[in-house]
Amino acid sequence: MAQLWVDDRPAFDARIQERESHRRKKVYQRWEAEQAELAYAEFLRRQDVALREGKASPVAQDEDDDDSAL
Repeated sequence: MAQLWVDDRPAFDARIQERESHRRKKVYQRWEAEQAELAYAEFLRRQDVALREGKASPVAQDEDDDDSAL
């Protein structure tokens, strides 16, 4: 990279941009995976609460609400 910096500065800058873009993409993918895990944990928690209280599944309630909107 040092030689590239000396010989071809535009190519060096492009390589740095490419690496940074790749790093940002990986960070975003990790964040997305964490958000999906949190959403799934919340879904399971709601299901567990509904089952303990003897209520219908929150998913079924959400689906019913969607039908009434039509």
